[in-house]
Amino acid sequence: MSKAVWAFSANSPAKTCEDAKFLGDGTKLLTYPGVPSDQGQPGWDIGLGFNTFADLTEKLNKLNKLHGAFSRLAIDLHGSPGAVDADSNNQLYHFDDLIQTYRSQLESMNGMLEGGAAFLIMGCNVAAGPAGDSFLTQLSGKFPGHRVVGITTIGETMRQTRSGGGCSEAGMKDTPYDSPSTGMPTVKDDREKEFLTLPWASEDSPHAKVALNGKIIRTPPEAPVTKTDYSVTTYLPGTWSATIGGWNGYFVFEAGETVSWFDESMRRHPGTWWVAADSVQWSFDDEDPNWRRIFTVASTGLKTTVIGAITIKGVSHGAFTLSKQTDDAAALGQLVGKWTVQVDKWTWTYEFDMGHKVRWTDPFSKQTGTGSWKKLGPAFMGIFWDHSKTIEKWKLPIDPASQSGDCTMQGLQSFTLKATKQSS
Repeated sequence: MSKAVWAFSANSPAKTCEDAKFLGDGTKLLTYPGVPSDQGQPGWDIGLGFNTFADLTEKLNKLNKLHGAFSRLAIDLHGSPGAVDADSNNQLYHFDDLIQTYRSQLESMNGMLEGGAAFLIMGCNVAAGPAGDSFLTQLSGKFPGHRVVGITTIGETMRQTRSGGGCSEAGMKDTPYDSPSTGMPTVKDDREKEFLTLPWASEDSPHAKVALNGKIIRTPPEAPVTKTDYSVTTYLPGTWSATIGGWNGYFVFEAGETVSWFDESMRRHPGTWWVAADSVQWSFDDEDPNWRRIFTVASTGLKTTVIGAITIKGVSHGAFTLSKQTDDAAALGQLVGKWTVQVDKWTWTYEFDMGHKVRWTDPFSKQTGTGSWKKLGPAFMGIFWDHSKTIEKWKLPIDPASQSGDCTMQGLQSFTLKATKQSS
C-alpha cells in the first residue's frame, strides 16, 4: 500500500514521529490546554527529517524502494511569499534559485509520486500574493498531473506532541494570521487557545492555494477590504480603553450621546458627549460642577488610538489616550459585572471586567482564582482559567437573566452551566 509522507526540515518548529500515523488520545498539546486529546492530523504514515533537499531526496528514494510510490508528500519548512528554506539554514530560495540548485532532486521527487498525488509545501506564507502564484505555477510545471499546494498564511504547530515521545504526529494548523507570534507571549497564548478550532492545513483548508500543470486552480478567497467610517456618529460609539497619567479604565460611548467610565471596581459613572465645532467633548455627571473635567478630541481625527486634552474651566489639565476595543459594546456591557454561576453541585461568583479578565470566588470556602475570557466565534464565548485544565463555553448572545453554557472540567468531564447576572 502506498504511503503518505510528512517530511520536516531541521529548521521546522517540531520533530515529526517516524511513525506519523494518527494515534488519537496518545497526543497532547504541551502548552494549552495540556490534557490528552485527539490532536494529530489523520492521513499520514511516515515522518522523516531532512537538512537539505538533496538529503530529503536520498531518504525519499529509500522509502520509495520499500513502499512504492507515495500517495501524498508534504514538506514542512520555513517560507515566505514565493520562497522556501530548502537548506534548513534560513536562506530562502525563490523558484529560479531552487530549480537551478535542486532540479534533479525535484524531478526525482516527482517520479516518486503516484498518479494524482498531492505535493504540499508547508511553509508559512509560501503561496501568498503574486509571488506565491508564480512559485506554485512554476513548481507545478515540474510536477505534471499533481496538485502543488501552498498556504497563504502562517501555520502553527503549537508544540503538539505525542504522549511519551519527543515527537509530534504529523500536521499543521491553518491560521488566518499573516505574521508569527514569535516574541509576543500574549499573542502566542491567544493563538494557542484557538488551536482546537482551527482546521488542518491541507489542499482543502481555507488558506490553501493549489496549482496544477502550471495554472492556479484554487485561490483562497481574499478578505474584503472594508473602508472604516471614522465619522463621529459611526466610530465613536463603542468601548475605548483609557489612560490618564497612571490611571487605566474604560469609556463606553453610546449613540444617544451618553458616555460612561469604568475602572476595576466596574462601577458605572454616567455622562454626556456632544459635538462642538471641530471636536468631540464629554463630561461626567458625578463630578463637582465647579471642577468638572471636559474631555476633548478632534472630531476629524478619530482613529484606533487617539490623544485628547482635559480642561477645567478652560484651563489645561493634561492629556489622555483612548484606544478603540473590538468587542461589541452592547455585548461587552452585558457580560461585564458580577454573576452567580451554577455547575452541577457547585455555585461560584464570577466577576468579569472589560480587560478580558475574570475572577471566580467560592462564596463558602472563599477560595478564589483568575482567568481570561474571549469571544470564540458568533455562537460562543470562552473562559480559560489560570493553572487549570477546566474550560468553559458560554452561549452568545449573553443573557443576564438566564445564561447557559457548558463546563469541561480537567478537560474530561462536561457539565451544563447556568448563570445569572447580579444586580449592580
